[in-house]
Amino acid sequence: MTPATTIENNELETELQELFLIGKQWTTDLSFIECELTTLNKLFKKASFMLVKSDFDRLSGLNRICADLKNRLREYFGHLKPLITDPKQTIDISLIDQYTLLERELEEALQRLQIFKNKIFQTNKHQLKNPSSTTS
Repeated sequence: MTPATTIENNELETELQELFLIGKQWTTDLSFIECELTTLNKLFKKASFMLVKSDFDRLSGLNRICADLKNRLREYFGHLKPLITDPKQTIDISLIDQYTLLERELEEALQRLQIFKNKIFQTNKHQLKNPSSTTS
C-alpha cells in the first residue's frame, strides 16, 4: 500500500464517519419532530382546541412523513455502516443520493412542523390564554 493510498483511505474513512455523525444528528432531529407531533396530537384531543379538517390532514401528513423518514434513515444507516466497518466495500453514488434526499426532506419536515405549529397556536391563542373558555 502506498502512502497516497493510505492518505486517501484515511480521508475516506473520516468522510464516512462524518456522514454517520450527521445521520445521528438527523435521528435526534427526527426524535424532536416525533415528540412535537405527540404533543400536538394530545392538544388536538382537547375539545376547546379549535381545528378544521385541513389541520387534521396536515397533522396526519406530518405523522406519515415522520414515519417515512424514520424508515429511510434506518436504510441509510444500513447502507453506511458496512462502508465504515469493511474498507473493501464499494461506494456508489446512491449513498450520496440518499444523503442529499434525507437532508432536504428532514429540513422540509422541520419547516412544515414549525409553520403548522405557528398557525395552530396563532389560531388558538385565545383558548390557550383562557383554557376555561370554550367556543361553539
